[in-house]
Amino acid sequence: MNDRIIYIDDNIDDLDPLVQSLFDEGFSVKVINDSKKAQEYIKSRQYDIILLDLYMGERSVSGNQLFDEIREVDEKVPVVIISGNISTQTTNDCLKFINNEARAIFKRTEDNSKIVSKIKEIRDQLNIFPGGALEDWIQKTKQSDAVLMVTKEGRKFTAADILNEIRLRTPLGLQFERDLNKLTIDLITRGKEQL
Repeated sequence: MNDRIIYIDDNIDDLDPLVQSLFDEGFSVKVINDSKKAQEYIKSRQYDIILLDLYMGERSVSGNQLFDEIREVDEKVPVVIISGNISTQTTNDCLKFINNEARAIFKRTEDNSKIVSKIKEIRDQLNIFPGGALEDWIQKTKQSDAVLMVTKEGRKFTAADILNEIRLRTPLGLQFERDLNKLTIDLITRGKEQL
C-alpha cells in the first residue's frame, strides 16, 4: 500500500536510524549507495516514494542529475530530498525541485521524526488515489484474478494486473488511472455513489 521506498544516498545503510524508523513504521526500504545502481533501479519503477541525497561523492552522478532522471521516468513519483548540502544549492536548483514537485526538502540533520511524519503523510495521500483504492478493493474481493479489462489487442488484465500497471506507472496504468478519475468525477457530479 504505497510503502516501497528507495533511499539513494552514498552514506546510508540499513542500520541508519532514519531507515530503522521507516522499517518500524511498516515501510519497505531499499538503500542504494551507488548512483549508477540508482540510475538502473529508477528505471524499474519498483518503488512508491524516493528519498534522495544531493551529493553522491566526487565521481558519482549528482543527486540533481538523478532527480532529473527520476522525472524523465515518472513525473509524479514523490521525491523527498534529504541532504547535508542544501545550502550549496542555487536558487535555480531549489526552484527546479519545487516546480518538479519534490514533496519535501530536509537537511540531513533534521529530526528523524519530522521526516518520517512527512513520509507517512505522503503515503496517506498516495493511498487516496485510485491505486490505493484499487488495492483495497482487490484485497477485499475474492475475484482479483477475474478479467477486468481487455485491450484492443486482446490482452487480458485482471484487477491485480491493473494494480501492478498503476504501481509501475506504465502507459496502460496511467491511462486506467486517468479514466478511473474521470469516471469518479462524473459519478460525483451526477450525485451517484455507485455505477
